[in-house]
Order: sequence, then C-alpha cells, then structure tokens
Amino acid sequence: MNKKDWKKEFPVVPKGFHNRVENTLAEISVLKNRRLSRKGFAAIVLAAVLTLGSITVMAAGYFQWNEKLAEIFGADKSQQNILIEKGVTEQAKSSVSNNGLTISLVQTLQDKNYFYALLEVIAPKDIKLTDTNLFEEWQFDVSGQKDYSYSTGHGFMDVIQEPEITNKRLYEIWIKKSIDFNEKDFTLHFKNLQADAGKLDMYTILEGAWTLSWKMSYKDSTEYFDINKKYNLSGYDVLVKRLEITPLSMTIYFDGKDIKSMEKAEKVDLEKLEFLKPLFFTGVKYKDGTVVSVSGGPGEEGFNNAAGEYKLSTSFHKVIDLEKLKGLMFGEANSEIGLIDKN
Repeated sequence: MNKKDWKKEFPVVPKGFHNRVENTLAEISVLKNRRLSRKGFAAIVLAAVLTLGSITVMAAGYFQWNEKLAEIFGADKSQQNILIEKGVTEQAKSSVSNNGLTISLVQTLQDKNYFYALLEVIAPKDIKLTDTNLFEEWQFDVSGQKDYSYSTGHGFMDVIQEPEITNKRLYEIWIKKSIDFNEKDFTLHFKNLQADAGKLDMYTILEGAWTLSWKMSYKDSTEYFDINKKYNLSGYDVLVKRLEITPLSMTIYFDGKDIKSMEKAEKVDLEKLEFLKPLFFTGVKYKDGTVVSVSGGPGEEGFNNAAGEYKLSTSFHKVIDLEKLKGLMFGEANSEIGLIDKN
C-alpha cells in the first residue's frame, strides 16, 4: 500500500487559524481544573469543535490550481496556497459560446502592475488548434474604459508547453497595467478565429464574436525595500535606490547618472530601445544559497529626469518566494543586489 504524505495533501492554512485552535485548547486546559457546570464545559468544548471545523471549511475554500499554470510558473503546493491566501490569484467564473467555439476563463494572477490570464478555447472537433492560430480581433476594456496606455502579449499556448494538438487549447494573456483593475468589470472581446496558410498569411476558419466578462479582485502583495547602496553590476558601480517587488514582478530604481554613465560606456542608446546587458535580470538568490534562473517578461524602463532616477520594471516567468528572497541577479556576471531592509 502506498503511503500518503498528508501534510502535502491538505492545503496550508493561515497562522491565525492555528492560533485560534491553540488558544481554545489552552482555555480548556485551564478550565478543566476549575469547577464548571456541565453546560459551561460543553460550551467550551463546542467552541473548540467549531474552531477546528472552521479550519476544514477554510481548507475546502482553497481552490485547486490549474496544473499547467502551476507548471508554467513553477509554483509548488505551498506557493500555490500562499498566493491564494495573499489574493494574488483567483478562479472567477466566465465563459462564452458561439458557432461551436467556447472560451472559458481558467485562472488569473495579478499584482498592482501586471495581469496574467489563462483561458481555455474549445473549437469544433474538425478544427485543430496550434500556437499559430489567432483571433483576427482582440481587445479588452476595464469597466467600459478603453482609452489608456498599456502593453500586452497574448496568444495560444506554444507547442513546447502544450505539445498535444486537438480542438482544445489554452490561451494566455499578459498585460502591463497603467490603471488599477481591482473591483472593476473586466471584459475580453474576440472576433473570428484564424489559421496561418504560411508566413503569417492568416485566413478565417470560423467566423464569430465572443465576449466574456468578470469582476476583478486581488490584494496588493507588494513589498518595499529601501536599499540606497552602491552595487557593482558587471564592473559598473551603480547606486540602487529602492525596490518594489511581488511574487509576480518587480520595479527597481537606480541612480539616473550612474545609468547614463553605463549607457555611454556600453555604447548603446536607450532611447532607441537598445538595452544594457548589465541590467538584464537573470534570477534570484534565496537565503539558503539557492540561485533560481528567472526570465523577465513584459515590462518597461526609462529615465525620470526630474527625480534623477532610472526605473526598470519587469514581470517574472516564475513566481518568486518573497519569504526566502535574499538577492536579485543581473547581467552575464550574475551580479547580486542584496535585500536587507524592508520599508
């Protein structure tokens, strides 16, 4: 018979629940040596039972992550439950069908700067979906608002991550936000499924329009670090001012003059969208010495001349465990920016 590790089978519950159980049981321990009526003792026992029961209810409220999403973001069971508890991820319900094609929301991840959505698309059985398919039109609005700046990436999941070719395929959306999505109605609009005849010669294989909407909800998971320290990044001494980081993304502020000196020495032009190799984010270091390679996703960077700063913002292709985080790695030399003081 196979033995189960029951600690892994059940979701992690907040410390507050453990504290409530301990306090209630401690109260019973104290009171059992006192003279209590049967009615009074029964009330205390009932309180313990209800407290233990509330943990079961809380555990049951932890939804199961989509397996592919957990695999993509490298989230183990513990991280999955922590991100649910922190309000970083949710599984809102929204689905739409038209002309035999159904689009359903699977799961979302987001912080105050970035939003990721995983959708499932099921086409008629005679249509095989790959990562070369796309929708002729795609857009979104937030409580009806469309006119604001943002950057986005979206499309069917690539064949490396989802090799099986069927009429069912996952669809990913990344958005770098410029407005707050929280507690607002988020709506996605799709029109006409297309296929590629070769060299991006797209043609429509299924006409139709699909719209799905749900109410956004997340909690701000940002942690703030005042650094104000010089670090050597691939041979350049750079003043790192501060950091804002979540399990999904980071925004780091450098001294503007130091970055301009680096730009000149590296002979690049940031205004022409060229990039500085010493500032290329490569991963994180944890407190136990483990270094984890992490690629940056959609982001933005640029000078704020008024503040004398250079801001670098990037999303992560893996979730970061902030409790274990010790440092950030940059450049081919894997230069480390250490994290000590939180704001």
